[in-house]
Amino acid sequence: SSSYQIGTVFMRPLNTNKLLQGASILQGYEVNPKNDWAYSRYYFFIDYGNVLFNNDSTLQANMFTYGVGGDFMVAYAKNPINRWAFFFGLQLAANTWIL
Repeated sequence: SSSYQIGTVFMRPLNTNKLLQGASILQGYEVNPKNDWAYSRYYFFIDYGNVLFNNDSTLQANMFTYGVGGDFMVAYAKNPINRWAFFFGLQLAANTWIL
């Protein structure tokens, strides 16, 4: 799965706002043995963002976000009137800027 990433960056010496554009890659694995009540998945992701501050020069910034994550869900759906689920997710990530 991939997604489109967008944001803004402010550079004080240039006194300008520019659009941060990028992409994301997410790869993982889902575990649901025998289609039972417990469900989990784990994944890693890499995001990239780029902003060009000035059209006349090569002044730009590149942002990389990378990390791992995992989710765990317990669901009870045997009774059509009383259904519930518990969900827990955790991510560990870091950012690197290259100017």
